[in-house]
Amino acid sequence: MIKWGLISKFDSIPRFEFLSRYLLEKHQFENEFIHLQCEMDEFNERLSVWQNEFDQLRVGPPFGSLLAADLDRSNALTMTSRTADCLQKIDSKWWPRSLLEEGVLRSIVRSHLNLDIHTKAMVIGTGASAKAVIMPLIKLGFASIAFTDSNAEEGYEFVRTMRQRIFNVNFDFIEQRDISLLPGSFGVVINTTPNMKENTLVQDLSYFNYLKAGGLAVDLSAQAAKTKFVSQALLVKAQTVAGVRIAADVDAFWVEMCFDIDMDIEQYEHELTEFLEQGPKS
Repeated sequence: MIKWGLISKFDSIPRFEFLSRYLLEKHQFENEFIHLQCEMDEFNERLSVWQNEFDQLRVGPPFGSLLAADLDRSNALTMTSRTADCLQKIDSKWWPRSLLEEGVLRSIVRSHLNLDIHTKAMVIGTGASAKAVIMPLIKLGFASIAFTDSNAEEGYEFVRTMRQRIFNVNFDFIEQRDISLLPGSFGVVINTTPNMKENTLVQDLSYFNYLKAGGLAVDLSAQAAKTKFVSQALLVKAQTVAGVRIAADVDAFWVEMCFDIDMDIEQYEHELTEFLEQGPKS
């Protein structure tokens, strides 16, 4: 029996419970999933305990940045972005990994999209997930990436830090008040912020005045099968990649990496989408 946990305050737990059941039912892989919680200042102490109790660990917000601080056991991409969402146990040692970096890239490539890499990319948010989407955009060929956030001070600091870590890419920050003034010159936008009514930033960006005709809108939120952000993007005839697709690729990559199980990604995405549409069964 494999015992794995998720350390997170904000992730949607039913999604991970679904993955646990899916592995048992479709792959006869006996596993136990447990949701783990702690305060930020307790993280390192609790993590040491959990590493002795669990076979594998996944990490959600707001703990990803704390994971990536252990650079001695990070790969080159994690060291560059300073974000991680997984601790992989190999021969009794734990290694921070960024599943989201690989998941975003796989999802976009798998969607067979028409991308104009000579345009700019827009990233909504400046948290751990925003860091994780930088390398996929660079690998796809984008050389100019702008970020926007409701907190301008943190946004400018975020961009300053990225400029110090990653070269040959043009990073900019756009304040929320300036979004309505942007021309339709962006070829892709990735929303890394929560799917919440209180999120005025994503509401402002849901008009897509800045997105080039036929551009790509990506939402990382997997709390619903189709978020308002994706629905609005479809209304302006944008190409879209929903968070459920990225969640499916992230899960499949993690299962492949940690358990050497090759999931049918199309089937898993389909069943995960149906689960999210119906909501958890009581």
